[in-house]
Amino acid sequence: SSDFADRPAVVDLPQNVKKKAEQLYGSNVDAVLRTSSVQQGIIRRPSSRQSLYHDQSTFTYEGQLEPKLFEAAWNAAIRNNDALRMQYFKEDEAWYACLLKERLVVMEYVDLRHDPEQDAAIQQDIKADLLAPFNLQDEPLLRLRLYRASEETYIFFLSFHILATDGWSFAFMMDDVFTAYDQLLEDQPVILPVRRPTYIDYLQSLTPADAIAGRQHWKKYLDGIQ
Repeated sequence: SSDFADRPAVVDLPQNVKKKAEQLYGSNVDAVLRTSSVQQGIIRRPSSRQSLYHDQSTFTYEGQLEPKLFEAAWNAAIRNNDALRMQYFKEDEAWYACLLKERLVVMEYVDLRHDPEQDAAIQQDIKADLLAPFNLQDEPLLRLRLYRASEETYIFFLSFHILATDGWSFAFMMDDVFTAYDQLLEDQPVILPVRRPTYIDYLQSLTPADAIAGRQHWKKYLDGIQ
């Protein structure tokens, strides 16, 4: 059994919620929190509307690129950003955010150097990706794919749910990726800046203790009303 249940982020949660997190993620659980009202609004939208929260970006990179190191740089950035290690699960009709200690992402590598229809192939992949919803409970909330278009031209495709990152944090995420990549290229240890407040700090600020106590009081009161 993990020791996460004694952390401040989870001490006020019902035992069944803690148990559900352990069942789903085992010793990989770092913290569990109630979701914010904004997160609940996103998660509770019907599946037909979830594409509104599915974002995509493509980048062209000119020069030599080491795919394995680039993938490792992304995983270093994920370790440095709480929001990228979040999963979301439902228990007793309520949604909870679970921060994992580790969340590794595999980057798909596609060599299109000899494909005369490479642009069409990439666009077809992008359209198919948009039709594939994210599994908020069990899968990473971002997908990585690197296309090699020529000897020194790469096209990177990033697909992500906005629960993982938004416009404000996107720049920090990309800065972490390329900082880590440069360090790995130089065979140096990856050292990334620690930013405050963290995503966990932010979520905890949205669910203060008095608000939690208030919800528990009214739930207990209303349970006896038919």
